Amino acid sequence: MPTETFDIRKQAYTWQALSTMVAFLLILYLIRDRFQSTAGIFPQMDLVQQLSVFFLSMLSPIFWVNIIAPVCYLSVAIAASQVFGRIAKGDDFSEAMIKGLNDMGSNLMFGACGTMFLTPTLIEWLNFRGGFKFHTSTESFIIFIVGGALYFIGQIGKKMRQEIDEIV
Repeated sequence: MPTETFDIRKQAYTWQALSTMVAFLLILYLIRDRFQSTAGIFPQMDLVQQLSVFFLSMLSPIFWVNIIAPVCYLSVAIAASQVFGRIAKGDDFSEAMIKGLNDMGSNLMFGACGTMFLTPTLIEWLNFRGGFKFHTSTESFIIFIVGGALYFIGQIGKKMRQEIDEIV
């Protein structure tokens, strides 16, 4: 039976490319979602009118509140791409790698919190209704927990890196 060697660097380059594509797709989906939210406001809108409404909607604070979580998740994809790039170069828990893990974890946690209660609450406040609103889902809780795990793995990596530097 032939044995194949597992080359972590080749895999890391593949994952770096994949996470870069995901970041690009997230940008496209974010623009598409915001554009679709302005569709049909006026009957029989043509493309120029819809583009005008889309750009005018950017003046609303609700537009910016709605992109809090997606921007956090976009930051996660960008940080993941950088982490995979470091792995591909043979970096083992360097400062950049630890920073990437911390960025991924904290952005996942903040994005999940934004999805669950920050965005719904701010929208309520901006609509002058006040109070606190929650939109929870299993996915949001899992994203939050995975973000916490990545963040704490980064913290453990930082501690291990400091101990190794003290020994050497």
